[in-house]
Amino acid sequence: MSGPVDVSVIMPVCAWPTPADVSGAPHPQLLRALNSVVAATEPYHSLRGVSCELLVGVDGHVPRVVEAVSAWAAAHPQVRTRVECFERSATVTFGNRQRNRFLDQGPAGRLIVWQDQDDQFYPYALTRAVARAEASPGHPLIFKMRLYHNPRAPTVLWQTKGRVECGHIGGHMLVAPNEPGLLGRWELETLYEADFAYISQTLERFRAAGREAVWCDEFISMLRPAASGL
Repeated sequence: MSGPVDVSVIMPVCAWPTPADVSGAPHPQLLRALNSVVAATEPYHSLRGVSCELLVGVDGHVPRVVEAVSAWAAAHPQVRTRVECFERSATVTFGNRQRNRFLDQGPAGRLIVWQDQDDQFYPYALTRAVARAEASPGHPLIFKMRLYHNPRAPTVLWQTKGRVECGHIGGHMLVAPNEPGLLGRWELETLYEADFAYISQTLERFRAAGREAVWCDEFISMLRPAASGL
């Protein structure tokens, strides 16, 4: 793949179950998460498909996880995939260390997007996100996200537009222009609070630059979709 990249998807992964040693296996939903990146970037109606850089940050040197991602990448050359093993932390950082490390390295995409190893993008989600970004250049975008922790009653985040608080927004929802000085940081040892910290910091920095967030009604991501049988 040559030329500029539309989106950089950053995905932290680890062996499963955690904590695991070097013999640890990939998460059982990892391949579904990876496949969803392809489905999310395909053409949709009159919209062109988008180019994607997938940055996979591995928690420690776990050969079976790296082999699984590398085999997937070889079978999907349309996605520019890079796998990097970062040092394993002595404490649980929920993938936040990998997220920050990739931000420090400078992703290539015009937009920054996030995904986790046990969640999935909706089909065509990134294609539509790029179209939205082109309609509102320079503005961060916030999309809807559905949680399947309870398959009988899936939860939709941000039932109220514009409300930025912990538990109401999640990291996958934010699609931000790749402007390092305006992107927040992920708090290392917090879980959902880290999503809130990154999003709130990023939105505040863009707001200070005169660029308010655009709230979009489309769904971008499904959390724990395996619970629903999808």
